[in-house]
Amino acid sequence: MMKEIFYSSIGTISLTSHKFKELVEDLIQNEQLTKEEGKRLYDEIMQNTQVKGEELKSVVLGYLEQVKSNIQAPAMEKLNAFAENFSKNIPFLQDLIKKQKASVN
Repeated sequence: MMKEIFYSSIGTISLTSHKFKELVEDLIQNEQLTKEEGKRLYDEIMQNTQVKGEELKSVVLGYLEQVKSNIQAPAMEKLNAFAENFSKNIPFLQDLIKKQKASVN
């Protein structure tokens, strides 16, 4: 279940950042924002998203630590593998944010 929540969160973050990028581009195209204002706004949102991603990581890993204390050995191996995979995917989120920022420039 945690795995599904994690991957859903990644998908939501990706979709949200893409839609926000489109919104900023539309505002720039309709001359409601300058390119510089749009870039600044987008950068702020992406930075906030990165911070929230780190907070999510901390919460999920804290929850996993609590669950670990109540799990028997065979399930523990699966949980440890999930936690390791989760930690490895945070750079994926950071790369996704960087790619989105680069495409706005």
